[in-house]
Amino acid sequence: VNTLCYRLGVTPQDARVRVWRSRGNEPIPDLASCVGIVGSGSELNIHDDDTDAAHVRAKFRLAQLFEKILKSKVPMLGICFSSQMALHLLNPEPDVVRYMRDSKGHRAGESGLVTLTRTPEGEKDEVIGQFPNQFKLVANHQQEVDPSKLPKECVLLASSKDCLVQIVRFNEHMIFIQSHPETAWAWVAASEKYNTEPGEVPKPLDPELIDSQTIAHGEVIFSGFLHSVQQYLQSP
Repeated sequence: VNTLCYRLGVTPQDARVRVWRSRGNEPIPDLASCVGIVGSGSELNIHDDDTDAAHVRAKFRLAQLFEKILKSKVPMLGICFSSQMALHLLNPEPDVVRYMRDSKGHRAGESGLVTLTRTPEGEKDEVIGQFPNQFKLVANHQQEVDPSKLPKECVLLASSKDCLVQIVRFNEHMIFIQSHPETAWAWVAASEKYNTEPGEVPKPLDPELIDSQTIAHGEVIFSGFLHSVQQYLQSP
């Protein structure tokens, strides 16, 4: 939450911000006074074991909220799990979201710094069109959206080698991103490569691991979302 708020230029305590948690007890929000929604990632998977009552409840509450969002015209940025949930609800077919598999059929995933490639539609997009043809974001997920079941109203903007459905636009006011534009790669690199044992002196961060372009791409995505919010506020 703190990272997302930082990217949006606010704090969780800001009077303009409402943080809603699927695992909490807050009622499903009324969107009447809402001008923009950012859906975060989650430790949940769409197809987690449904014997866990807390998981079942959280996903049910999320589905209720997303049904309201998708019927509204409120701008939305959906990230990772939230992206999958939205696309899952937009297509009533089964298995829109599936576990990633390697060449041998074993469960796989995408983690770390990932190279994305724009589609022809992505090249024309007002946000993704600002990026080079290939750009990088941080990913961390085990499930993906089946590209053959991408809802027909959606436009695919970018793909990676292992996950074809990376960035999708739904109408003009909603964008769904499988990766994490809010995450600074420098922090991920530091936590993965420089974890130290108790008592050890932390190693200095290798400057080459600080990918300023990756951070800049995230800034552009959030700026695009905030521009959509501004347009929404100015609409009749």
